[in-house]
Amino acid sequence: MSLLDDTALKDRFQQFVALARELLSDFREVEHNFRILDRQVRERITLWDGAKGHLLDEILSQRDAIAESDQGRSFRAFWDFLMSQSRQEELSDLLHRVMRLSAIVTTNPDKRLSRIHYDWLDAGEHTQRTVAQLSQQLRRFLDDQA
Repeated sequence: MSLLDDTALKDRFQQFVALARELLSDFREVEHNFRILDRQVRERITLWDGAKGHLLDEILSQRDAIAESDQGRSFRAFWDFLMSQSRQEELSDLLHRVMRLSAIVTTNPDKRLSRIHYDWLDAGEHTQRTVAQLSQQLRRFLDDQA
């Protein structure tokens, strides 16, 4: 099996670092998108003059559309990965092994990178809490409108 030389290892590691940081911003983007959807739904509820059942159908279909979008499926798959204890342990082991490679040690990497998946988990939990709060607020808002 051919192995990467030190230059290629450093290049791949830099790609990992960039991707790891992009994932954190992706969580913020997903949360932002849910906040936008929440605002749009509230506006629709306020202006709605038809039957409540039709409004709920429309709102739920939008939620399903988001969940089934590329971003929604990707978020759900990544969240499932983060929730898997065995996969977390495997990633921890692999990250520790990579951080000990001599080519990587010479770059003096940020030690927090070996625990980046815990940052992802925190960001994902924050996003999940935000979605849950928005859902509760929407439920109360719908009850008030009824």
